[in-house]
Amino acid sequence: MRFPHSSRRGALALAITAAVLVAVVLLNIGASALFGGRLLFWDLTNESMYRLNDETVNLMKQTVAEAKELYKDGEQEEKVTILFCADPDLLVQNEQMRYIYYTARALAKKFSSFIDLKTVDVWSNPSSVDRYRINSYSSIYQTDVIVASGSESRILGMDSFYTYSDTNSETPWAYNGEKTFVKTIRAITRVEAPVCCVVTNHGGALAEEGSHTALLNTVKGAGFQIQMLNLATEEIPEECRMILIFDPQTDFSSGNYLSGEAGELGKLDVYLRKANSLLLFADPQTPTLTNLETFLEEWGIRFSRYQNPEDELETLGNYRVVSPMDSIDGNAGRAVLAEYEIAGMGASITKKMRAQGSSPAIVFPNAAPLELSPTYSLEISLKSENNTARYEYGRYAKNNEVRSIYKIFSSTGADRLTYAEVVGTNGEVLPGVTDARGDYALATITFREDSLKEIDRVTGQSKRITNNSMLCVFGSTDFADDALLCSSAYGNNDLLLEIMNGMSREALSVGFDSEPLHKTNMGSDFYTASGNRTAAIVLALIPATVALGLGIFVLVRRRRAR
Repeated sequence: MRFPHSSRRGALALAITAAVLVAVVLLNIGASALFGGRLLFWDLTNESMYRLNDETVNLMKQTVAEAKELYKDGEQEEKVTILFCADPDLLVQNEQMRYIYYTARALAKKFSSFIDLKTVDVWSNPSSVDRYRINSYSSIYQTDVIVASGSESRILGMDSFYTYSDTNSETPWAYNGEKTFVKTIRAITRVEAPVCCVVTNHGGALAEEGSHTALLNTVKGAGFQIQMLNLATEEIPEECRMILIFDPQTDFSSGNYLSGEAGELGKLDVYLRKANSLLLFADPQTPTLTNLETFLEEWGIRFSRYQNPEDELETLGNYRVVSPMDSIDGNAGRAVLAEYEIAGMGASITKKMRAQGSSPAIVFPNAAPLELSPTYSLEISLKSENNTARYEYGRYAKNNEVRSIYKIFSSTGADRLTYAEVVGTNGEVLPGVTDARGDYALATITFREDSLKEIDRVTGQSKRITNNSMLCVFGSTDFADDALLCSSAYGNNDLLLEIMNGMSREALSVGFDSEPLHKTNMGSDFYTASGNRTAAIVLALIPATVALGLGIFVLVRRRRAR
């Protein structure tokens, strides 16, 4: 049977059309794989987010060379792994994660012999990241990025790659992903890692070998190298970024920056004027330490103590928070379930934990309430995440010193039957003596505003940068008990990680300026700046113009052929 000539031409046209459609689909798939996989795309953003700055490339070359030097003695050199905790399609769809992901891909492409890039979905395969957890109960989210080399690893939250206009803002105004990656890579390759000094010459549990291993593991997991320090006989190392004082039992020798005295507190004073951090744990059994407590009052913190009504200079005991309706030990009420602050700098510490939907419970057993120093003025702010919550903080601004203290966690108010009992010097509760104010501060953080002059590693030029010294106080030593830090039911370990990550001063402040985001928000606005709009329009019109020209050419030829 012979088909009409017109039918054969129709079948041929259909076949050609189908072939063209298949070719277009394959071309799109191939182009997407090629351009996306090899980063062969044009970045139309003003800030060139998808490219590596010269400072990044130069310092990464220096890091690779320094890392190789560390392995000269026959050790096997470990590559750096950058592991994202979600599938690539989810990373690209999320506007903030996309910038981080493409920066990591650019680093892996530029330094392919030194960096491996991997992705895994922690929701469907949570055990795939078990080796990177501080303990088996540490939380790792899809928005986390793990940077690892050998036995060293760091877990970075999405917020650590951005700068925000204020503590409660959900929208970043600048991107600092390259600096974050380089700083972390230098730390895990042991090229440049911050040191945490643990003070051991004032008693306390950490002075005993093998004690509080979970706490020390959390310090290591936050990226610090641990070094024991006798503050009376040793100088604070230059590379020290955080000092940990845990459950002090004896007082510190006096001294301060202005007097030039070289006592222990004088050393701490000088240290905290260099944008460093101090973390202190105390409890109701902590004895009166006159010198140390005077030093802490300069940072806005005072321990609540019960004074003799007939002699205000005599302390009869320390207050301990009791909250029977909000505790994990029933009617005893001495293991308090703390309240998150939702506004202010104290709330910024827990922002990541609160953003996950259900904030993990935080427990403060045997907690001493903290008070605001009388030298600080009480400030009240109505600005918060929802623009309605009221929060208070303390502020000191005199003699060219500006310091502000914020609550991180507190007990519930008096309406929940929260009160404070008095623990005597012999450890027994004084009957009939309580304080019923409620809403006690259980953990606080103080910021000292300052600026430093540092040398740019790349250009060699000096530059003044802003850095805050920080002092964080916990009113409970049992907060850091091994059982709580290794518990899946409570978020104590996650909180410590967030605080320590926030208190670790960046060693790469200079030469890595954050890149402002167009109109301070993410999304299509990046592509609508005047110069980028023109480029986008031109690129969009080129295919249409070519297609229109071919159509006109074919139409003219066909008419002439008739």
